[in-house]
Amino acid sequence: MNFKRVGVFVHQGAELYGSDYIFREVIRALHDEWNIHVVLDQDGPLVGELCGLCQSVTVYRLGVLRRSKLRPLRLIWMTFEGLFASFRLAILARHCKADLIYANTLGVWSPLLAARLVGAPSIQHLHEIIERPRFLARIMYGMTGRLARRIICVSEAVVDCVKTFYPGSTNKYVLIRNGLPDIDREMHVYGKIRSEFDVPKSRILVAMVGRLHFWKGQDVLLKAVWLLSQRDIRIDVILFGDVFKGYEAFSAKLHSLATGYGIVDRVHFAGFRHDVTDLLIDSDIVTVPSTLPDPFPTVALEALRAAVPLILSSSSGAAEIVVDGESAILCTPNNAEDLAEKLAVLVTSPKLREKLSAGGRDVFERMLVMSEFQRNIRSAVDDLVGKSRT
Repeated sequence: MNFKRVGVFVHQGAELYGSDYIFREVIRALHDEWNIHVVLDQDGPLVGELCGLCQSVTVYRLGVLRRSKLRPLRLIWMTFEGLFASFRLAILARHCKADLIYANTLGVWSPLLAARLVGAPSIQHLHEIIERPRFLARIMYGMTGRLARRIICVSEAVVDCVKTFYPGSTNKYVLIRNGLPDIDREMHVYGKIRSEFDVPKSRILVAMVGRLHFWKGQDVLLKAVWLLSQRDIRIDVILFGDVFKGYEAFSAKLHSLATGYGIVDRVHFAGFRHDVTDLLIDSDIVTVPSTLPDPFPTVALEALRAAVPLILSSSSGAAEIVVDGESAILCTPNNAEDLAEKLAVLVTSPKLREKLSAGGRDVFERMLVMSEFQRNIRSAVDDLVGKSRT
């Protein structure tokens, strides 16, 4: 007789940003054959999304390592949080006789230690690329390489980063690019976002979605909008997303830049929202101008799925799956002048936008469908721990 396997699955967020969605889809891929106990670092909308998919959802501090905590006292406190979380996770894993402990982030090391404490196999699913500061990268990737039994990487760029900082973990890698469910266009209202932000259909609308963060490139986009305004090229921009706690100064900086550039009438800060697809289908262009290597940005996948022309940083992991000029336009990281030029080309070329729309949609249908992602996740898990208890 076969019984379901049992897993403890750990994640750092709950706000339904990109990695939160992917965590939910990992749970969906496995819940028919697994009894899953979820532990999150914070409460949020993801908790409701997981109801019915797992046995339990618990929220407590996991000692998540963020750049805002790179101060001696905060690092010490984070270390104590992580150690305490490791023991709590180990107790949970022993109690439910877990066959697997899964961590959906590089920033949480407590699940890996818990797995060692109870002798359970562990998987770390990496959605991050951290290169600076180098001492931190060595510590984090070193812990992953030593403690995780399997490392799922969302792009070749992530694989290369792990190899750089911990070459000894080569035999643990598996590359699984994220996937998305397709759009049900009947569920979305065309013109909704344009109407809300008073952007008429006659004007080019550029969308950017994601955390407001120094490496995401919102400041680069604002400068590009200003540069275009100097050439009498008018575009409107809507920014979906907010900051992590502790990064509020960056949000203030962006508003100050918009004021200083004289573009406050064409840049709209919407904050964090769930209606991303409504924004994308109302947009003429989507930008992902990350200034540092971006592992595999979900919004790039969402743009390809929605068949919206995409401008993407050439250092992004998503650049691995597109062809420049065919399914997306690649721009130079941290270069507002280049981004402005790429935007100008698209603004003035409806035929190129149409070509990119079709090419991007083709990439989605060939490489990013959810069924393939879920099949790959199940395969990676089964390969490590087997299919069922007997």
